[in-house]
Amino acid sequence: MYSDIPATIVEDCFRRWGGIARYALRYAQLDDQQELLEKAIAIVDINGLVDACGKLDADDAQVSHRLLHYRVSKCFASDYFVFASQYVQQEVYKRLYLKDKQKLLDFISASDGIGALAVLRGHLFEGHVHSVLPRGGTFRIRHLVDDGEVHDDDEYPTEDDWDEGRGNDYTMDADDDVAMEDSTAVVRDLDDGASILLSERPTVVFNNDEEVIAADTAIYLRPAAKNYKSVDAIIKPDVLFQVTGAHKHPCKQAGLHDVLNLLGNPVVPRLYFVLPPDRFTGFRYQRYLNSDRKRMMMPTYVNVRKIQQFAMEVKLVSE
Repeated sequence: MYSDIPATIVEDCFRRWGGIARYALRYAQLDDQQELLEKAIAIVDINGLVDACGKLDADDAQVSHRLLHYRVSKCFASDYFVFASQYVQQEVYKRLYLKDKQKLLDFISASDGIGALAVLRGHLFEGHVHSVLPRGGTFRIRHLVDDGEVHDDDEYPTEDDWDEGRGNDYTMDADDDVAMEDSTAVVRDLDDGASILLSERPTVVFNNDEEVIAADTAIYLRPAAKNYKSVDAIIKPDVLFQVTGAHKHPCKQAGLHDVLNLLGNPVVPRLYFVLPPDRFTGFRYQRYLNSDRKRMMMPTYVNVRKIQQFAMEVKLVSE
């Protein structure tokens, strides 16, 4: 069935629509059906998204169904939603930003911890981050250090459920200094702490590992897949970004191991947890998860043990 549809068309439809088979297959070559997604994006606003959080099953929710998909947590204890695809998430963010940028940023700032709205906040904050980081600039960071303590809230959902340790100020030793000379991101001290300076670079969305290997250091790499190897963006040769609006966000060591292999196993890889201002100060060192999704005191992969973790602040301000 559908064997006559070119694979490139199916892949492009899947990239845009996500896993809705009727649009990726049955309607893949019907322009009037494909245009429905752009029409839904064109009329979306913050109020509509907030309303849709509790009404995805309503009879008049066709726009919501095209933009938002239900998910169920691993333990089947709760449901939530995600944008249909990375493409939809970024296009919705652009639409909301152009329509009323201050209202969008105010919503991201004020919606922390409010049930399903907190999930929406996380998605929109990620869209904000992916529009800000490629433009470059100076961002506050904190070096996250494993204090070896067991915290009461260490049993938590992973990044596959709800997307959703106190660190020390950043200090750099001699080995780090040498590795940093070859890095594409410059770390420096400011009067109020440490910062990272990123240069402006174009965004490239990649679909497979070969594209990562072939990419140069002058681009901001984003995976087309939402759950790509525990990272949300890459700057070669040694910088990984994980975006979250939550107060904890563990990563699977296997995914990080794989992406570090693709990068040629840099000497001092850095993992930046990119956070809104209200999460930046209290964000702690994040332990890694094994294949059973259990917290590990020490990663089993050598390259993952070399990772330095940082909290990174992206402010909620308009251009």
